[in-house]
Amino acid sequence: MTALHRTAIFKAQGVLAREIVSLLEDTEGDPLGRLILVDNARDFVRFKGARLDVAPRSAERLGDARVGLLGGADAGLIEVNVASDDAPGVVTDPLAGPLPAHRGSLLVPRAGALLVARVARALSARRAVGTVLEPAGELGAKALTELYEQTTALFGQRVIPTEIFGARLSFNVLPGRGSARGAAEVAGCPVALTHLLVPVMAGTTASVELELPAALPREELVDALEDAGVEVHEAVDPASVVGESAMRCTLVAVEGARVRLILVADEARLLGEALIAAAVALHAAAPA
Repeated sequence: MTALHRTAIFKAQGVLAREIVSLLEDTEGDPLGRLILVDNARDFVRFKGARLDVAPRSAERLGDARVGLLGGADAGLIEVNVASDDAPGVVTDPLAGPLPAHRGSLLVPRAGALLVARVARALSARRAVGTVLEPAGELGAKALTELYEQTTALFGQRVIPTEIFGARLSFNVLPGRGSARGAAEVAGCPVALTHLLVPVMAGTTASVELELPAALPREELVDALEDAGVEVHEAVDPASVVGESAMRCTLVAVEGARVRLILVADEARLLGEALIAAAVALHAAAPA
């Protein structure tokens, strides 16, 4: 990559964009070249000792940027974003191998789906079925503020605000907003996931059952998972992975060819690393 590369990061004041900038701050060199931070409201961040302005999108501001994280397809950029059920694009896991040939957007599965898919792929599963617990904090600072206000209103017997969640999440569980799109492609097998929104600040949890081609000894399961970058522990919890790059799991039960696991990861970090990897690969493939 040359210093001429420029990467636009959209929704720059959001949780995921801030995580991407934080990850790049801790990365040696400038793998994405010059960063252009785009959002509706003006702001700035400190990045590697310099000031990076956040400002609304304009053709002049985007300049000759080639890749856009979390947006940019409508401005002619190659967009790298998180998959949803209706987003156009090709879904991939950039850490699994070469990027697929494409002419539009590259999408990475949502955190819970990506976590389950990577584990299913590591164990060559025939099928994966599970439940993903999505943290309220994934929806941003306003969601956490509403969660706090819901809790105080609940104990104070006041009207509970529901602008963000649409219902009471405090001391409750709601249907999640996640998508399993792309999980099957990354896993290499059918994946069925139920998503639930839980009153947790950060950390995604998935409870999953895998059907393997044949029974494997526990030791071989552990080796396969660790070879894929998944740490195996006696017990795991979502709070323990917040701020870390680790994917962790515990083997709940091994019954012949069926394996039940609990998986945890920091969703923002998991997605941030995947999006950065995709953007780096796109820049590396750019004509000189």
